[in-house]
Amino acid sequence: MTFLRITLFLILGCLTLFASDTFAVIKKNPNQNPTQTTNQSSNRTTNQTRSQEAEFDLLSNMEMAYDERKQGYVYFRSYKRTKEIPYLKLSARHAQKAIEIYYQLQTVVSRKTKFFRKLQLERIKTCDFHQQVRIVSSSLDPEHYIKNIKQDHCEE
Repeated sequence: MTFLRITLFLILGCLTLFASDTFAVIKKNPNQNPTQTTNQSSNRTTNQTRSQEAEFDLLSNMEMAYDERKQGYVYFRSYKRTKEIPYLKLSARHAQKAIEIYYQLQTVVSRKTKFFRKLQLERIKTCDFHQQVRIVSSSLDPEHYIKNIKQDHCEE
């Protein structure tokens, strides 16, 4: 858990640097009148606010996906202990939700960043977990089989 918090802290710091490079500050032209400079200043503030919102959304969504997967693990352990099928279905549902979040985040993040690879690894790890849940469900009655998720969500 501490490792995750440190990782999220590092990601936030790197995103701040990435966002500042992306939203470069517009240099003043000495020939501009003061109203143009004021408008640029307000645009710069708006861009900074948008980049901060994007950072917050990425990190909060990453944490949400991690929590979904963690909840899936909890339900899967409960299923192993009690053999109650609703726990298995809840486990699959939480894993699917985590995969969808990771996939959506991966489509937003540039392939050139290390965050893309991190999201890809987390998504694949969750896909492996979901496959494990599906294998367990295949040993049950056909009415309890867990459906496969979209193929492109679990490809590398």
